[in-house]
Amino acid sequence: MAVSSPTQPSPTHTPHARAARADGASTGRTLPAVPLYLALSVAAVVLALGAATLVLGLLGRGEMYHGVTVGGVDVSGSTRSEAARDIAAWHAAWASQPVTLQVADSDTEVRATPAELGVVLDTDAMLDRAWAYGRSGSLWDRSRDWVSGVVSGEHVEAVYQVDVEQFQQAMQTLSPEVIRAPRSAELVRMDDGTLGIAPAEEGVALDSSTTVAALQRWLQSDLRGPIALATLSVAPATADPALAAILDDARAFADDDLRLAANGTVWAIPADALFSMVRVDVSASPAVLTFDEQALRGWIRSLSASLRSAPINANVTLDGGSVRVTPAVDGHALDLDASVDAAMAALTAGDASADLVLTDEAADLTTVTAEAAAAQAETLVSQGAAVTHNGASYALPTQLLRRALTITVDANATPQVKLAFDRAVIAPALGTLADSVFVLAIDADLRWINNAVEVRAPETAGVELDRDMTLANLEQALADGHTEVAAVTKPLLPAVRADMASTIQIREKLADGRSEYGSSGANRYHNVQLATDRLNGALVPPGGTFSFNRALGPVTFDSGYRSGYGIVATSNGSISTIPSVGGGICQVATTVFQAAFRAGMPIETRSWHLYWIPRYGQAPTGMKGLDATVDPDYNLDFTFKNGSNDWIAVQATYDGSYLNFALWGSPTGWEVIIDQPVITNVKPASQEMFYEDSADMPKGTSTFVEHAEDGFDAAIHRVVKANGQVIDERTFISTYAPARNVTLVGTGS
Repeated sequence: MAVSSPTQPSPTHTPHARAARADGASTGRTLPAVPLYLALSVAAVVLALGAATLVLGLLGRGEMYHGVTVGGVDVSGSTRSEAARDIAAWHAAWASQPVTLQVADSDTEVRATPAELGVVLDTDAMLDRAWAYGRSGSLWDRSRDWVSGVVSGEHVEAVYQVDVEQFQQAMQTLSPEVIRAPRSAELVRMDDGTLGIAPAEEGVALDSSTTVAALQRWLQSDLRGPIALATLSVAPATADPALAAILDDARAFADDDLRLAANGTVWAIPADALFSMVRVDVSASPAVLTFDEQALRGWIRSLSASLRSAPINANVTLDGGSVRVTPAVDGHALDLDASVDAAMAALTAGDASADLVLTDEAADLTTVTAEAAAAQAETLVSQGAAVTHNGASYALPTQLLRRALTITVDANATPQVKLAFDRAVIAPALGTLADSVFVLAIDADLRWINNAVEVRAPETAGVELDRDMTLANLEQALADGHTEVAAVTKPLLPAVRADMASTIQIREKLADGRSEYGSSGANRYHNVQLATDRLNGALVPPGGTFSFNRALGPVTFDSGYRSGYGIVATSNGSISTIPSVGGGICQVATTVFQAAFRAGMPIETRSWHLYWIPRYGQAPTGMKGLDATVDPDYNLDFTFKNGSNDWIAVQATYDGSYLNFALWGSPTGWEVIIDQPVITNVKPASQEMFYEDSADMPKGTSTFVEHAEDGFDAAIHRVVKANGQVIDERTFISTYAPARNVTLVGTGS
């Protein structure tokens, strides 16, 4: 809404009377003659005034005319934009000066600037009026305004507008002591702790339209004195009588603490907490009081953890072979719904206490179940048991079953108490049974002879005790009340079968081993050639293990061997060379070892001789410290693993002087790097001749059986690579004692 200040009207100008009438009529009077100099002077003055007025009009064409003021600003000679700038500066200074708004019939005042109250200046309207001065009407009218402006000036009143929305916001901010919201009657806790009613209070609101009108009138006046601030009374939403009707009910709910009891413990809900749960609906007539049951539920729920006693499951344990039962203990928990109902009933009745409701929780594993499992356990072990096989019975006494009994308790499993036997405890008792059942599986004897695979003997399946199944059947039999169960066996399948012969392909030689045996004695010479024949053509499957003793077979007189000489450690710690059946087979084992070593095969089992025998280190395949010793009677074996992906064959030949072993198979692509032996800790041998009696030789005979050789330690490092990557790396360590010069002297018949 714009409020314009009135503009004072311009003074009224009266036209000058003519000096004489020129109507040609005679008046009958004779006018006195005017001197010529006087007439000329008057004419000059009139011309000068007219010229000055014309100059004033011309000078004000692009500017405000002289004598014009707008509000409190003299804009004479200013352009419109200059006048607007000066007026804005004047208004900003005026609008920042506080004015007073006073509440009617009160001493209450509010101080605020016109700018804060939303008073804005209508500059364009004011400039339009100022600019129009001296530019309206005829030339005579405009000339009159030009002269009037110089003589008396022209004032254009300020034109103001009020932004009502900003005015209201300013009042909310600037007069909180004047404008206040009504306060409804409400339930409160009084100083004495009881519930009462805080009375309602009327509010005061701004009468915006009346106050804005007062402001507008003030702006149209001389801007002096306070502005009348009009207010209105605002009634509260809830009056005192609306709450008086429900005060007694509210006091029943929240005047006192509510005590909740369970298992001898008491918790209290404070009266203030109860009061916070009271709800009043004043929209209804009459007002309705309700209680926030969900809030009460939350408070009681917070006691759940304190009130819960978890049930304790029964347990079954072993104590020195005896079965013990620990009884179950039932628990309890808060029944939330029933407890809330009990508390609400107490509050409604005005009672100050209520009993919480608890529900029992039974243990998952009950005493009855545990005792039944304990009785079953006693039945399992009390009578002993036996395992039968082929008419024989192998006893498992009660003491053993008690030691082996295991009890696993899991209340969440089925069954909750599991009875079993520790098979590691019972297994040793089945050793005799296992031995009687066991039948060794025998591989088919396949040989690679003359570039073809021969089947010399088919495989034979073996049999062994199935311990797991036997014990499982035993557990079930005992559980069923039986004390005897038959042994369960399972077949042992041989690794090499006759039907594999047609699939074996041998393509190329992988490595050689060579040693001299022609200088051996007759019996040793015989034994070397016999052992070589029996190893010739032996086959090893991919990933399989070559066992020298297994491939060779029995070394006895009955199998064709003769008595030679062997190196043994005696009971007193010394080393002796004595007559031995099959003496010389260690040279065969050494030569096989050299071939497997140079082929890069992983060596699994290898023992060195007690003292070094020089013939084993001869070139081209021998090296100092590269030997192997075997003794089937003492399970001393030489073994290596076929690390290739195809079958390998052991080809053995001899020519009366040299023994040759070659490994054949498919190309491995391996790179085998063998360092020279590193010899350390050399122990010189005595050159003295020692004579030893031998009852195995006829009396009156003697033979030189051992040559003095230094003792030493040997280390030979080997690396095997495949595609540039190391797949096997090992240093082979051997320790040899010094050998003596020994001659055996016969003492036999």
